[in-house]
Order: sequence, then structure tokens, then C-alpha cells
Amino acid sequence: MSFTFTLEKVLEVKEREAAERQKEYEEAAGKFETVGYELYQWLKARETLDDSHTQDCKAGTTVAALQSKQLARKTIETAIEHSQAKTNAARKAMVKRKKEWQTATIEAKKYEKMKGHKWEAHVRKKKKQDQKLMDELASRQVMQSR
Repeated sequence: MSFTFTLEKVLEVKEREAAERQKEYEEAAGKFETVGYELYQWLKARETLDDSHTQDCKAGTTVAALQSKQLARKTIETAIEHSQAKTNAARKAMVKRKKEWQTATIEAKKYEKMKGHKWEAHVRKKKKQDQKLMDELASRQVMQSR
């Protein structure tokens, strides 16, 4: 008597789905990292510009140079706002993909657990059949020896 799990195909589908969700999560995490680094670069650029502006104010500079830096800062601020929005969207997508991956993994584990229970029941049934056969053989031997 061989063991067959009737839901084997479903288990395979669930495992494949979990693997796909994991891949999607990893892609979303990579995108989040990329846009997060972009935001970091813009924030760093603003900090560098502010440091330069402070140094220029201490050293003395022209009004045109200050206006130029102020215009550059406005441009950087706009880019930061845009980058923050992209980063927040990427974070939401990443969190969503992670939840989907976790849900798919849980579903796959449910079927794996069901398979384990079925296997244990199969082993118990096999042992019971083997024991019954051994009892029958023993009783035949006893009958033949009399």
C-alpha cells in the first residue's frame, strides 16, 4: 500500500505561489531601496548646499550668488518632496507584498501540515495492518502445531 496525498497538486500550486510572492516582495524591497537611496542623495545635496550657503554668508558673497543658491534649494526641495512621495509609495507596495508573501506561505504550510497528518495516519494504518497480519500468522502457527 503506497502513500498518495490527494491534494499534492494543490500543495505544489501553493508552494509555487508562495515562491512567486517572495520574489515580488524582494523586487518591491529592491525598488524601495533604490528610491530610498535617491531620497538620501537629495537630502545630502540639500545639506551640502546649506553648508555652502552658511560658509558663503560667513565669508561674504554677492546677492546674486545667494539668490542662485536659494533657487537651487527650491529645486532640491521640490525634488525631495517628489522623492518622498515615491519612497512612501514604494514602502506601501513593499509592505503589501510582504503581507501577500506571508499569507501565501501560511497557506502552503497548511497543506504541508495536512500532508504530514495524512502520512502519519497512513503509517498508523500500515502498522495496524502489519500487526493484524502478524497476529493471524501467529494464530495459524499455533493451530498447526497442535
